[in-house]
Amino acid sequence: MAYSVVCKQPANKVERIYSKYAQQLEKVLQEKEPKEISGAVNSIFTHVERELKSEKPTRDLFVESFEEIYYSEKSRKLIKYILEKVDEYERTREYKIDFNNVNIEHILPQRPDPEWGLSEKDIESYVHKLGNLTLLSEKINAAVENKIILKKLPELKKSKLLITQNLVKQLVKLGGKWGEKNITKRHKELAELAYKHLWSF
Repeated sequence: MAYSVVCKQPANKVERIYSKYAQQLEKVLQEKEPKEISGAVNSIFTHVERELKSEKPTRDLFVESFEEIYYSEKSRKLIKYILEKVDEYERTREYKIDFNNVNIEHILPQRPDPEWGLSEKDIESYVHKLGNLTLLSEKINAAVENKIILKKLPELKKSKLLITQNLVKQLVKLGGKWGEKNITKRHKELAELAYKHLWSF
């Protein structure tokens, strides 16, 4: 995912690695004696890991490419996938979320209420950044509408999603302030988290 989607590089290299070692694995399982299989399989997985690491993009390339991800109808599925992965990373395995019933939420709305003091033109360069997005249940998503942060917070606090709970803590700490600088900072933090933890080899 990190290799082919975020960095927009060909996935066929990685696919060839998997294909090559899948064939080797099948051969081992068919031809080796039972007592030899464990060592042979471990050796194959060591080689797979080594080759995948060699194809991993550099941190700078990944972060730079990640920062180019903006919300649009075309990128919606990718963004939801990334946000789901962030939430899964931050939560325990015991609690599972049905991601089919969650929506992408713009913290700073695409069409902000007058209380924001911002026009759509003012925010067009950063409102769709990943740093401005989280996940919400359909019910909470409908309730928050385009309100300012302080009016959104009571609803946001009801979310069981850890990605949103952690964002709420950040919003409270900021006193309800949320603008371009905060969005860009969170976008970079998500890029670092993704590179180091979500798609590391």
